[in-house]
Amino acid sequence: MFARVVFLYAVDNGEQKYFYTNANRDLLYDDNLYSAVPVSHDALEHDSDEVTKSKCSVKISVQTDYIQSILKQYDAYLTTLKILRYYVATGDVETEFVGTLSTIEFSVKEATLSFTNVLYDTQRGAMRLVYQRQCPFALYGEQCKVNKEDHAHISYVSNWTRLDDYRLKSAADLPDNIDGGIISMPNKALFFIRMVDYENNIITVSRPVYASYLQPVDGYATVMVYQGCDRTIETCRNRFNNDDNYGGFTLLPLENPTERNPLAQTNLKDNSQLMRDYVNEQKNG
Repeated sequence: MFARVVFLYAVDNGEQKYFYTNANRDLLYDDNLYSAVPVSHDALEHDSDEVTKSKCSVKISVQTDYIQSILKQYDAYLTTLKILRYYVATGDVETEFVGTLSTIEFSVKEATLSFTNVLYDTQRGAMRLVYQRQCPFALYGEQCKVNKEDHAHISYVSNWTRLDDYRLKSAADLPDNIDGGIISMPNKALFFIRMVDYENNIITVSRPVYASYLQPVDGYATVMVYQGCDRTIETCRNRFNNDDNYGGFTLLPLENPTERNPLAQTNLKDNSQLMRDYVNEQKNG
């Protein structure tokens, strides 16, 4: 038997949509089939002010199609979640929560996804994209437009061992410029490289790497490594030849004028010169 109220979860990562429910069997709503899976979310007061629903955490099985897609691709799209409260007896539906994905944490059996309400949280990523010097785009993503295969270490064949959940060690010297890059496992799962110890040939990745991901042969595994980016215009231009797609605002003042002593001498010449150089570049085409 159905519970009186169940929840429907609609996930849209910009490329594909996924539909789940915590009911004990699949549900059809609005021409979409919601698959019954182990999924739950933080309690939200149904009659409370919407501001109190600024954040929500969802726990879902790692065996779901959506989580498996995250593990096997570098997700560069903005992911949104809509949670619907579904009254089984009447078929009525109310919106419980709408938000964008901010963080993901993994354990052996489930993933915890944190979402932020797009209407009320001014700290969300979309707001931070407005003005900043560094590029906000995901490396090798749709907006970045760099083809990661052009920056793969294809000829780089190395044996890797797993030191712990987050650290991997190479039997050979690591290639240059992989800080902030991507490592692809034999099972095609992609991991963001957070830290590189070039001296000891050790990398630290963004989420746990389980032994099954490496599929070791005689204790070793071969992986593919892709170059990284520090999100500066210099790296975008010199390493990737991609400054036409740079998403940052390089002409923003280095000093915040609202925090400056109005009586102090300030150096506005540098920024003015940058602006003149930019205008000249545009004129000269």
